[in-house]
Amino acid sequence: MTKWILSRARWWLYLALSAALLMYARPPHAYAQGDVYYVAPYGDDNNPGTLEAPFRTLTRARYAVHPGDTIYLRAGVYDIENEMDISGTPDAPITIASYPGEWAVFDGSGAPDGVKFRVTGSWLIFRHFEVRNGPSDGVLITEGAGHNVFEHIVSHHNHFAGFELEYGAHDNVLRNCDAYANFDADTYGEHADGFGVKFGVGPGNRLVHCRAWNNADDGFDLWEAGASVRLEGCWAYGNGFDRWGVGANFAGDGNGFKLGPGGPVVTHCVAWDNARRGFDFNDAAEPEMLYNNTSYRNPVGFNFHGAAHVLRNNLSFADGALSLGPEVDDRFNSWNLPLTAGRATRGVRITAADFLSLDDASARGPRQPDGALPFTLFLHLRPTSDLVDAGVDIGEPWLGAAPDLGAFEGYLPPFPPGPRR
Repeated sequence: MTKWILSRARWWLYLALSAALLMYARPPHAYAQGDVYYVAPYGDDNNPGTLEAPFRTLTRARYAVHPGDTIYLRAGVYDIENEMDISGTPDAPITIASYPGEWAVFDGSGAPDGVKFRVTGSWLIFRHFEVRNGPSDGVLITEGAGHNVFEHIVSHHNHFAGFELEYGAHDNVLRNCDAYANFDADTYGEHADGFGVKFGVGPGNRLVHCRAWNNADDGFDLWEAGASVRLEGCWAYGNGFDRWGVGANFAGDGNGFKLGPGGPVVTHCVAWDNARRGFDFNDAAEPEMLYNNTSYRNPVGFNFHGAAHVLRNNLSFADGALSLGPEVDDRFNSWNLPLTAGRATRGVRITAADFLSLDDASARGPRQPDGALPFTLFLHLRPTSDLVDAGVDIGEPWLGAAPDLGAFEGYLPPFPPGPRR
């Protein structure tokens, strides 16, 4: 009975802490309110762009807007080819979103090679729509695009990455976005990631609560990023398998999180059932920081060598192997907890009984209506697990005497990441 009471108290404490953090993390915005324009598949670009007489294309609406304006997309299918080179301002961003309660789709079926949904502007907010079947990347954020927010965007079945950030893109936030089933047929699956942050991006890019699954190459790939990228509360599963019947030439790497140079920070992320590795250093010679992540059922859970990478409070369970060089600074992880009563000298014995659930069906399910990750108990620790309160302070909030190990603090939905902007 005492344990039950403590568990219930912990549950209510988590709710209170989460509410307080979310109030802090989601400050109200006093953005300038501009005009509203509408786009619809049944519209006409000669129209004025009103609700009653909408434009036909996003391209036409782009020429009409000014900082602070909003473009609403009515439900239906649009051409994927768009060049978003407009910009708002810090106090008056431009918003492009599906009309409330509806869902717009940008489709690249039959489009010529190289066409994509391309973003080169700044201070833009993209919200709640789908990009699919692109003959190149689905969404490309490039040429110095900065201070943009992408919320609840789904990008799938594209030839290359679902989302790609490159060439000076900086201070962009991708939140609650999904990328799946991307496949590059002509290069046998070698380059189609869920999310790619590569080729000399600028600082300040963050991916928060994003999911990547069943992509030909990797879930998240930071190859040659060159600047620090933050991944917070993201999930990667089922990547790197030949789901397209390529055969012996299939070249997908199959990592959940393949990192890169620039000192990325990866926190509260989960990788499971990927073809090769859960978390991989990707030959980076600069230290990478991994805090409170969980790897489950990957052939290799954590693969880090070649630099003083910092690993704290991470959890590896049912992985095939662990590969860490002696230069890696790894402490307070499931494989090397300090010796205490009841624990072995080298790590602890982890079993299925440490978790509330090992069924990932809910984690793979639909997002909540507002785009938040689905409610799940998958890989959440039981309150009686030795992994609870077994971590070390890394400067983020926790419940109890110390941080838990793994991605989920407590046993409720994803622990809130750092402050939102």
